Amino acid sequence: MSLQSHNQSQACQVQGLIDREAWYISEQLGYDCTTTATGICMLNNRVSLIIAEGFGEWMANLEETEQI
Repeated sequence: MSLQSHNQSQACQVQGLIDREAWYISEQLGYDCTTTATGICMLNNRVSLIIAEGFGEWMANLEETEQI
């Protein structure tokens, strides 16, 4: 697997995380969080916290990334 393929597989995982968290936050707020600056800030904060607290380690254990 090339580095470009590796990065693309991780990008798909990160986009999935962003989409899932946007849905959760939107449910809590009662509106689409991606339509307001406050909602986008909340989403960015949550995603960065998840990544900082171990998402990288989890991604390293994925089948797609173990081959590198």
